[in-house]
Amino acid sequence: GRRLDAVVEQFFALNRFRQIMERHAPSLRAFFSFVDLNDSKGLEVSEIKHLLKSLTAANDRGASYGLAGLDVVRLSEVFLSILDIDKNHLVDLWELQRQIALAAPPGASLVELVSHFEMKYGHGRVGAVDIMECRQLFNRFCQVESMDLSPEDTA
Repeated sequence: GRRLDAVVEQFFALNRFRQIMERHAPSLRAFFSFVDLNDSKGLEVSEIKHLLKSLTAANDRGASYGLAGLDVVRLSEVFLSILDIDKNHLVDLWELQRQIALAAPPGASLVELVSHFEMKYGHGRVGAVDIMECRQLFNRFCQVESMDLSPEDTA
């Protein structure tokens, strides 16, 4: 009961964060750069708090995100706890890609994946040494290849 409730709440929080991201930047990488104010290559709780405060500053925009009347400090800590996979109090780009992808609808096609590898490594090459399980493949797509994919796309 309670574990499922926590998972559902995390999913809705990720979905809300993804909506914020999609409205502010053309890509996840651009959004990351937009929020990373000190250019440290990692999002800190203060940077997430700054983003949420700027969204709630205008009442109409804050309401459209469902943020009106919420405690921005607590909400930024919740977002950080969900996004920070390695628990170092810093959200790296790969962590943001992986967590946001959990709330993304599946959409990548095999043609897109093959095209990416052919452009990067050449015809018939993928740049990988061994056969990988789905989770390893997804981590490679996010960390090494810098792709925005949903976990279902690698299943």
